[in-house]
Amino acid sequence: GLMTDLLKLILGVLASLFKSRAKLEAENLVLRQQINVLRRWAPKRPHLKNTDRFLFVWLYRGVPSENSIRPRFAS
Repeated sequence: GLMTDLLKLILGVLASLFKSRAKLEAENLVLRQQINVLRRWAPKRPHLKNTDRFLFVWLYRGVPSENSIRPRFAS
């Protein structure tokens, strides 16, 4: 289910942080999550679930700000 997928995703990110390409992988994770959200709501405004918000906040705080990709939604 969703919680299992989220747990796998978080564990995968934590494991990737010990790799030399951790920053790139985290940015890719953000992009993949944005795509998943977009698929659920297109073409209207997204209705984020709590797990989406948690993941975005967690990644936002964990990825260094310089040259990082931040989640953005059109209004």
